[in-house]
Amino acid sequence: MTDVIAFAKGQGYESAKYLYKWHDFDVYEPIFKANQTSFIGVPLVILVKDDNIRMSTVDEAFEQLDDDSSKTACWDEVSEFWQYLTTDEDGCMNGIREDAPDKAKAAYEQWFKDEKDSIKKGIKT
Repeated sequence: MTDVIAFAKGQGYESAKYLYKWHDFDVYEPIFKANQTSFIGVPLVILVKDDNIRMSTVDEAFEQLDDDSSKTACWDEVSEFWQYLTTDEDGCMNGIREDAPDKAKAAYEQWFKDEKDSIKKGIKT
């Protein structure tokens, strides 16, 4: 994991977080700014296979998003609240709209709790 974080930092990110397995790759989300979700363009991911660490191509980024076989519970939770997110002027996620359905609010709260727990355990997010 330290190699992945070092790679992420070399690409201008602050850290990286493991997401799931996809096509024999370990997939990591590059974290632009810790403790905030940033919307900075194409959702590139870090792909790791054996000792090779690289950024995904644009095509791979969208392909892995469309591939249902790679999704985890985290992605299911995010899909519940994604459309109700609020962001600050920098495009960083800062909450959920008050008019979001209860199911979306609950999914957001669970996701947020999981993120905080990961930080407490020393998992870089």
